[in-house]
Amino acid sequence: MIIIPIFVCILAFIAFSLRPSDEGTYRTNQELIEYFNENKDIFISLNEELLVYAKKGLYRIDDNWTGPANIAEIGIDNEKLKKLRRLFNSINMPRGIGCYDKSIQYYLHTSGISVSGSSEGFIFSTEEPSNYFKDESQGIQTKPFEIVNDVKYPEKGSYGIYIKIQKNWYIYNEYED
Repeated sequence: MIIIPIFVCILAFIAFSLRPSDEGTYRTNQELIEYFNENKDIFISLNEELLVYAKKGLYRIDDNWTGPANIAEIGIDNEKLKKLRRLFNSINMPRGIGCYDKSIQYYLHTSGISVSGSSEGFIFSTEEPSNYFKDESQGIQTKPFEIVNDVKYPEKGSYGIYIKIQKNWYIYNEYED
């Protein structure tokens, strides 16, 4: 009789362990560029829509929360929210987006973040990020967190690194300590 509960626990453990991560995986910058180009039409179309909502006060759509909390106040009903989340999932962005004054951040991978952590993805920005690498030909790295344009990522502290991929669109990699 004790074998059945142990067997059930083992099966549950295996099922949980094999479950895909909902936070994505890190990609090289070359892989990010290719991914963006494969999904460019979706990102551009989505971006136009999100810019309108950002002007109305949208600042975050995550997999289980939104900002503002009552998203209907800015014209996004439950059906629209479900549709956006399905779209985010279809392009491997379960953590959604963040809207800021002049930019929209698309989260492809997050780890931690609540107090410290890292994230990567794409940013649409009407202003050039202060620390983006202007020489894209040398700015493509082969592995995450490697040297970019002979500049090493800091060993301590927070940083954001941005590489322009086309007008107003950047790859980003951010870390908060």
